[in-house]
Amino acid sequence: MPTEPPDPAAIAMTRLALHGAAELLLAGPQHRTHGTIRLRIVPGGFATVYHEGSGAAPGEHVDADPAVAGYLADCFATGDAALRRLVPELTPVLWPEHFDVGVTVDEVNYGVSLGDSAVPEPYAYVGPWQPRAGEFWNVPFGAARLLRELGDTDGVAAFFAQGREYAARDPLAS
Repeated sequence: MPTEPPDPAAIAMTRLALHGAAELLLAGPQHRTHGTIRLRIVPGGFATVYHEGSGAAPGEHVDADPAVAGYLADCFATGDAALRRLVPELTPVLWPEHFDVGVTVDEVNYGVSLGDSAVPEPYAYVGPWQPRAGEFWNVPFGAARLLRELGDTDGVAAFFAQGREYAARDPLAS
């Protein structure tokens, strides 16, 4: 995975297009047919297996930069591989409503997001269902670190392992 992300505007545009495709082209029809919106990471992208969403409309033009799409697919692949190291017995799920890949273990969510309104570039996160107190927790939903700062799969996996330790030992936030 590249250490420096592409231009933030290009990431936002391509993320919107891919998010819309995941939500409208894959998850919607899959839900109508199979009753689930779960998607999965595959080499080079994603495939089928609430109120928040991409904001993309069915008639909207899809405008995605191929190089940025490749970068974002690499980010998902890095997250998928790191999650499989954390919990090999679980299959990471690509959730189309938030457009992140994740797993839940012991009431803690672990995952990789391609970015959102709070963090505009790809990041890894650890989100306990009950907020924790302590230095590790740096965002309202738990802890987040930019993928470019974590580096590769090893760095993301180490962040997840560290988050698992802190979630188990840190007190609940008051």
